[in-house]
Order: sequence, then C-alpha cells, then structure tokens
Amino acid sequence: MRDKDKQSFAEQVLEDRVGGLNTLNELLVDYNYHIRPSVDKNLPLQINVSIHVLNVEWKADKLTLLYSICQSWNDDRLIFKISFIYLISTTTIFLISSVAKRKFYQAIVKQLLRQS
Repeated sequence: MRDKDKQSFAEQVLEDRVGGLNTLNELLVDYNYHIRPSVDKNLPLQINVSIHVLNVEWKADKLTLLYSICQSWNDDRLIFKISFIYLISTTTIFLISSVAKRKFYQAIVKQLLRQS
C-alpha cells in the first residue's frame, strides 16, 4: 500500500472516517444505552429540547410547519478517559503568508480538477 503522502484525497478522507468509526466503537464498548444517563438515580436528569421552526405556510385554511427538534443531555458515563489518549493523532501546523496560501489553494484546486 502507498504511504499517506501519496494517497489521493478521497483515500485519506475514507481512512479518516474509518478511523473515526473505530474510535467511536472503542469509546462505546462498555456503554449500555438502556440505562438512564445519571450517576445518582434520585437526581433529575436535565434534558434540553430545542424546536427550530424552518418554514411556516398557510394555504387554503391549512397550516404547514417545517421544523426540527433537537434534544441534548449530559451523560456522565461518556467522560474523557485518559486511556484513549493514544487515539489522538498529532499534526504539525505552520503559518504561511497570504500569497503563498493563495498559491497553495490554487494548486490543490488544479489537482482536484485534474483528478475529476
């Protein structure tokens, strides 16, 4: 197999997504979603509910709503574990001038256009 520097953009994205799924699977190995997410069962669990109305339409005495509902809560069982520190990869970050950055992005776009 080719080394990471020679991989295509699509191969790198696929590899990153598979790696992310493996990480998620490892984080959830001992997680039981049937159990209420609270350490103390006598304390109430705060659940935040947001309703976002995206569109309202009134036509021929009929009201139509397009909305999304988002629920969120904290689950203390999903806290960060130091044993997962090995899953974090490092990347070298460097600063470049805006002219060099523009040329860099133009080169990437040209390469992507050639591949498609």
